Amino acid sequence: MKFILTLSFTIITLFVNAQNFNDYEKLEKLGNEESIPNTKAVIYGNFRQRLGFSSGGFIQEIRIENTETHEIFSFIVKPAFKSAKENTFCYVLKPGTYSILNYYWVKSQWYGSKTFIEPIYKNIDATDDFNKKLKSGQIKETDLIPYVFTVKANSLNYLGTWNFDNGLVKFENDKETLDKEINKKYVKLNLSEAEIVIPN
Repeated sequence: MKFILTLSFTIITLFVNAQNFNDYEKLEKLGNEESIPNTKAVIYGNFRQRLGFSSGGFIQEIRIENTETHEIFSFIVKPAFKSAKENTFCYVLKPGTYSILNYYWVKSQWYGSKTFIEPIYKNIDATDDFNKKLKSGQIKETDLIPYVFTVKANSLNYLGTWNFDNGLVKFENDKETLDKEINKKYVKLNLSEAEIVIPN
């Protein structure tokens, strides 16, 4: 009975949050034997998640917005049923400049799960009473500076290691290490020629 209640709560939680999440276009992963699609860009990097084993079987996603067209896209940075602290991502994206909007993650709890949609800004920890601080003026609108990155058509772009393991996120260049790990996986990508495009 306890299992059924937990499962029901989890399904309801995912359904409620999926209604909003489906309003965004999901990026397509690049296949292992695929090359860069014509007129598109490929982005890749490594993502260090907030949780670990307590992430359970839930996915974690990042949402980004094209600053010119205002199209919003999402991509998975922690697949379902994987609890690894770090995961590699590789996706196809339209060329343009993008701002990082938020981090979508689910924490397993004894009664089911709890969902977080956390806004991402430079030098701001949005995990600790973000809305209260914003309403009280402790955080000002002018403090809300997003991380941005730009990709060109027909390009391969290394976006860095995304450290989201605590509230103050950061981005690091660890290209050499990651390239060695994945160069045999993506056989049609010349990783040595990738542009280094760390969000800033």
